[in-house]
Order: sequence, then C-alpha cells, then structure tokens
Amino acid sequence: RRSRQGLSAHSLMRICHLLSMEIPSPGLERAISPAQLIACKHAIASTPEHEHTVLLFGPQRLEDYAADLGIHTTDRIACPSNDPTLAQTALSRYLQHRPLFDTLTCWSERTLTLWQQAAWMNLDAIGVMLGEATDARGLDGTPIVTLNRLDTESWRARGADIHLATCPRDSIPPSDAERQRWRKSIGATEGEIVLGAFSDFSPNCNALWVSAIQTVLEYAGTPNIALVPADVSGWTRAKRIHRNMSLQSPLVRVDGPMLKTLSMCDLAITDAGERKSWRGAEAMLIEQLHASGVPVIGGPHLPELVEMPDLARENCLGISTVPTIMAGRISAVGPSRMLCRRLRTSLVERPTLDTPGLADTLSSIWAHAPARRRPMVASS
Repeated sequence: RRSRQGLSAHSLMRICHLLSMEIPSPGLERAISPAQLIACKHAIASTPEHEHTVLLFGPQRLEDYAADLGIHTTDRIACPSNDPTLAQTALSRYLQHRPLFDTLTCWSERTLTLWQQAAWMNLDAIGVMLGEATDARGLDGTPIVTLNRLDTESWRARGADIHLATCPRDSIPPSDAERQRWRKSIGATEGEIVLGAFSDFSPNCNALWVSAIQTVLEYAGTPNIALVPADVSGWTRAKRIHRNMSLQSPLVRVDGPMLKTLSMCDLAITDAGERKSWRGAEAMLIEQLHASGVPVIGGPHLPELVEMPDLARENCLGISTVPTIMAGRISAVGPSRMLCRRLRTSLVERPTLDTPGLADTLSSIWAHAPARRRPMVASS
C-alpha cells in the first residue's frame, strides 16, 4: 500500500474499483470493453494521492487482459456465470479482511447492482457507466458518471445523480518513423492502406462486415490490409469468402489488446455510428484513437459520440455503415497521404472541451463519500 506520509487525512481516500464483464447484447457472451479498463487506469494514474484497490469479478483471462492494458489487479473473485451479482458471499469474506474502504467505484452495471443487493455493505458507491442503463433500478441519487450526454438520459430516468465527464485523451501519437517500422513488420507495402476494425466489445466487431468492405475496396483497385481482434465473430465465414473470391487483401487477427495496434493503423473503421447501447465505451476508444492521430471512419452518428474537427466530419462520416458506403469513404481518404497527415494533425490538436475530465469528476465525488455513507444493516 502507498505510504500515508505527506498526505493529509482529509485528502487520502481508500478507493475500491470493481470491474466485471457485461453482456454486450442478447445472444453474446460476457465480455469487458477495453474502454472500461482504459478509463479505470486513467482514473487511478491521475489521482495518486488516494489509495486504490482493483477488484475483478470473473475468470483469469479477465485479469490477464487487464494486465495487458496496464492495470495492476489487487484481487480477483471468481463467480458463477462470471456474474458479480452472484458473488455476495465472496465479497463479504473479502471485505472482512480489508481496512474499510471510503467508497466503491463500480465500472460496470452488474457491480453496481451487486452493491445495491448487498444492503449490509455500509459503503458509498459511484458508478462509471459507459453505456445506457439496462437492469439498474431505484438508484435514489447514487452518483453516476457518464462519458456521453445521450447516456445520461437513461441513467437519470433510473434516479441517478448524473455527472457528465470528458473522455480521457491519454494516447501519445506514434512518430512517422515508428509507424513506418510497424508497417514494415506486418509486411505492408507503400501503397496498401492498413485498416483496424474495432467495436466497444470486440465480439461485436463482425469479420464478415470487414471482409465485405475489403471486397469492395479490392475491386475498386484500393489495396488494403484489415486487422481485427483475435476473438472477432464471423471469422470462419469471412475467411471462406476471401478464399472463394480469391481476394488478395489480407484479413488478419491480432492477439492482445486491439487498441495498441489501432494506434499504428492508417485508418480505423467502426460500425459504432449505427448503434446506441454503448456510446460511452465507443466514445472512449474513438477519443484514444484521435489522440493517437488515427482517423476513425464510421456512420453519421459518430459526432454524437465525440467532438470532431470539421476536416474529420467532411472526410470520415458516411451516410451509413453499409460496406459499399464505408469503402467509398476509405477510398477517398486512405490513398491520400497528405489528407491523412492533415487529419492526424487536426485530431491530435483538437481543442480541449470545457466539460470536466473523468479524473476531476471522480475526485470531486469521492471527496463527499463519507457524507453519503449508507447506514449499516444486518446481513441476511
């Protein structure tokens, strides 16, 4: 634990961060958005004056993934079906052997629901929610931080005390030399566009959609390489399409966190502009990519997720995410090195918004945690 030396009793807070996997949409397995981990890492790194504990609910692979993104896990609780709401007993045992935390910071809706169900837990809780509300009920003034103004409506309807924060922009743009070395390492030639496909939860990023875009690009004479997450859905069918149509454009799965790879790509593509359930997570990833100087091409709703410079609005938005429309946008931007460089500069140098940042917003809420502590009740 961090020493208390040099920190006043007033400034020092013990923060316990709860992380778990969510079900992105019906029919999909539980997964965690990299945006949740990136946001949590940012909050911890930006507030070193506090003591931070990171508690994960889920399997070992969740802990490994968090470590890949730079999050040191204090403890992990395995739970049935990887659902933290089924881990009340394990959480009770965990807390019995810990100094009392000042507040819990829940980074998923299910961990917030766990806190609601555990009435014996005399702790304040804060939710950082990167999507709209689904299961939460009766929040009764519980502080909820969102990263997108449209998400605030569903949480306010559940009785939350809403705080809108600006997405962190922590990424550092790679140098031209670094990009060139990376391109060489993957075998990209001078004329090939390297595309990185992403989504809020990687299982939602369908390889069939990406391969359809590649097909249009190849027949239009635009050479490309497309990179997708290792656990992308539709992979087998997409590769069959590649083989049957004799496509020369490589479709490659990437191991490890996709964000590190995306920051090196010429362009990032997403179907986020057509979905609404995980706006905050999409906004986080897009802001990280923009801070890295990577243009994100998507549908018409992207400006609802992040502020975009005029140059990006003109060149990166399609009227839909239909593959033919997306391919047209890519063909208009990708081959022009000058336009890509201008886009990169405009994205990196975009003025900072006036909305408070995530870390400042959390620090303000944490400071009032003792006054909000809910009363102790007997455990059932």
